[in-house]
Amino acid sequence: MSTLTTTPVQVYLLTEGWNFSVSTTSISGTRVYLETDQDLVGVTKVDLPRVGSPWDDDYPNVTLKTIDKTLVANSEQCGYKHTCTYDGVPFGQEAVPLAKETDVPRSVEVGGEYITWVEPGTNGAWYWLSDTAKVEQAMSRIVALANFRMYRVIKNEDIDEYMVTVMGIVNKLNDKDFLGFPKEMVMFTGSNMTEFKNRTGDKRWRVELNFSVRSVTRNFTAGNDGWNWILRIDKGTWDKPWKNLPTSNIYPLGDFSTLFATHALGADENLFQVTPEK
Repeated sequence: MSTLTTTPVQVYLLTEGWNFSVSTTSISGTRVYLETDQDLVGVTKVDLPRVGSPWDDDYPNVTLKTIDKTLVANSEQCGYKHTCTYDGVPFGQEAVPLAKETDVPRSVEVGGEYITWVEPGTNGAWYWLSDTAKVEQAMSRIVALANFRMYRVIKNEDIDEYMVTVMGIVNKLNDKDFLGFPKEMVMFTGSNMTEFKNRTGDKRWRVELNFSVRSVTRNFTAGNDGWNWILRIDKGTWDKPWKNLPTSNIYPLGDFSTLFATHALGADENLFQVTPEK
């Protein structure tokens, strides 16, 4: 008989090979069934479980994954043995709803760049050591940069609205401290989104949020460092341009918390990893 027929296969549950194991990270179990035309006195036949069936009512999240069918004593006359293997994740492994940036995994790259300018000889402050002449050629300033990525998972039905949130904050700077960086030092540069299915077959989106940190003055204080400070060509120093008001900025500020607090997954999402494997 085939285990793929629409009519359930009638089998006997055996004590042989029965196993059930529980750990902090997984639950697994094995049941063995005998398919035979012979009647076993005092034993009632049951339907052979199908792939996807739960272990029992107490462990509905532990489901049948594989069925191995083998001959008994290498003879069809003796019947078939069906070894059913179950596994799942403990319900105790709850995923706490994401509410802030420190709840999500991230990766970081730290580097730098050079910005060049020509030192004006008339009012420049730089001289050549060999003859004390004014420097009137290209010089460099070093900028410290850090790029990091943070990861979230979004439900399929929320992805359109979440994209609106993401697009509303692209190229804006942090309006408050963000991951230890003061105001105006971090820019949200955009997002990469990839669709996948979780372990229960529901559509989800893996969201990679990209940020760039810029330090020029090395003050690391709110409003005195970061993206709104640029190199002043006439002096070769860092300065902050303003328009209309001294508090105005080249790059607008935004609330990064909306990238994390909105559309958070709940504890019902405990059957798959927060960051799915690629």
